[in-house]
Parts: sequence; C-alpha cells; structure tokens
Amino acid sequence: MSQTIAISGKGGVGKTTIAALLIKYLAKHFTDRDILIIDGDPASNIPEVLGMETDLDKSISRVTYHLKQKIEKGSLPPGYDKGLHLQNEIYKIMYEEDDYDVLVLGRGEGKGCYCFINNLLKNILDPLEENYDIIFLDMEAGLEHFSRRTDRDVDELIIVTDMSRMGFNTMDRIVEISKEVHLTFSKYWIIGNRFDEEAKPILAKRVADLKDKFKIDIEVIGHIPQNKDITMRNLNGDALIDLPEDNPAYLEAEKMGKRIFKH
Repeated sequence: MSQTIAISGKGGVGKTTIAALLIKYLAKHFTDRDILIIDGDPASNIPEVLGMETDLDKSISRVTYHLKQKIEKGSLPPGYDKGLHLQNEIYKIMYEEDDYDVLVLGRGEGKGCYCFINNLLKNILDPLEENYDIIFLDMEAGLEHFSRRTDRDVDELIIVTDMSRMGFNTMDRIVEISKEVHLTFSKYWIIGNRFDEEAKPILAKRVADLKDKFKIDIEVIGHIPQNKDITMRNLNGDALIDLPEDNPAYLEAEKMGKRIFKH
C-alpha cells in the first residue's frame, strides 16, 4: 500500500527547502522503494533544489492546456476518455531520476487554467498510487488548493511555518479549511523552519490549541534552525539535495523523516 504525503504552508516559510531535505532523506534510505515527487506548486522550485534540468513542455499544465484547447474546440471524438488520455500523457512527461521520479505542475496558461489543472490533478493520484510506494507532493503556498480539495487523496499533511504570526495564522487556517471541506488526513505534522529556541513553546501552544479545537492527530515533529549553508545555496542556485549529510538542518530532517516515512 502506498503512502501519500503532502507539504504546505504560507509562501516564504521555506516549504520547498524542507521538501528538499525530506527528499534527500528518501533518496538515501528508500533505495528499494518506488518514489514519486510531485511539484504541485506553479512556481516549480522543486527541480531547482534537486539540481534537475527541466523542459517547459514536460509539465502537467502544458499537457492539460492542450487537452483543454481540444475540448473547447470540440475536436475530440464523442465518448473520448479524457481521464485516460491525461494518464497516458502523464507518464510521457515524467522525469525519471536515479532515486525517484518527478512530475512538475508548471505554470497555468490561460484564464481559469489552474482550476482545470487542479481538478484533473485530483484524479490522477489513484492510478499513480498503484505504481509507487511513496508519493510526496510539494503543494502550492497558501490556502486555495485546500478549498478545491486538491489534497483529497493525501494520507498525511506536513505544514511548515516560520517564526511569524502570518506563518502561524496560515497553519491555523490550513487546518480549519481542511476540516471545513472534510479532508481527512490521518496525521498533521508541523515543522518550524528557521526557528530559535524561544519560539518553540509558542508554536507548541498553538498546535495544542488546534488539537483541542478540532480533535485531530497533530503534533510538532521538529524545528530546523537558521542555516547559513542553506541560505547561500539558495542564493547561489546550488542544489539543496547536495547538502552535506552532517549539516545540522539535514540531521534534524533525518529525525523527522524516520517518523513521517516510518523508517
């Protein structure tokens, strides 16, 4: 049975950095598993932090854009299975790396395109789950995709926050909206990024309040401290996947990965 985990949070909290650290953990410890990484953020930063070269035509948005054009023009034959067409195209645009495969959402093209893309994205997880042991989604920042129920097939949700009221408030709203639209995550994992010691109790209290209010399985799994090596790699465009294994941030991510991915 596959495990599907998504990561989300407010823009700017370092969500993709945390995703890169956890992907590094997966690549190191799950060499016997089939792993799929889905970059579900239109900003498409995952390939960069993984040191990948990408092609604009190899994205879910480009495939769905062309399909949408055909639908609007009425050029598809009656009874044409659009879902099956999309599934076939998905495997053509997949990046096959040594340790994992990667799917990129890409930027939307045309008015209303993101809604169309996300509606189709919701329906491709089921067939993908049959071929992968672990599916890890880096979702777009913010809240809108939760209201669209894009994460309906996700087992567990990671929420990243920094030491800001806006980050904490977004964490609260993500939990609140997920309950409002009846998304059922078996676990909410909270990660504090770029955290100092004095902020940890504040985050712990906010998460305890969420647990009491919504009666959910939620906990702070760890904190990543400020890290100069990560800052400079981001600034210079160097791949975070190549971060040394003795880096303090990666060592913290390893502890989290052991619990999140049950290894």
